[in-house]
Amino acid sequence: MREVLSLLQSMYPRAVTALEHSNPFELLVATIL
Repeated sequence: MREVLSLLQSMYPRAVTALEHSNPFELLVATIL
């Protein structure tokens, strides 16, 4: 898993999520909606 995350980080160093959230619960709700 760490290798995959490391590879993704090196391929997409400035990646951000389009979902706005301030905690994991809000991210979960935003993903479901």
